[in-house]
Amino acid sequence: MAFLTVSLFAGVTVFAGYSIMKDAFFSVKNRSGYSYIILLLLVIVSQSASLLSNNETGGFLELLKSERIINFCCTLTFLIILLLIFVKKYTAKNEEDEEE
Repeated sequence: MAFLTVSLFAGVTVFAGYSIMKDAFFSVKNRSGYSYIILLLLVIVSQSASLLSNNETGGFLELLKSERIINFCCTLTFLIILLLIFVKKYTAKNEEDEEE
């Protein structure tokens, strides 16, 4: 189950990252995008809180065996997407400054 979950979230992360960098679904560089950022932060905080509230000992291997792997993968996926949005905004701003 853990391999399937990790594979699923990895595929979603790669697809979302490629789409963000190529402006496939919504343009990050032309909008402020604060609503997306707030939504991503809410998901990251709620999933992190859920992950930490089920405090079990055993480390990372026990995390892979338990159902908490979904919380971990969801947190990691949305964190990567948030970072990619910031990178896209920064590079778009630099390209705009170079054109002027």
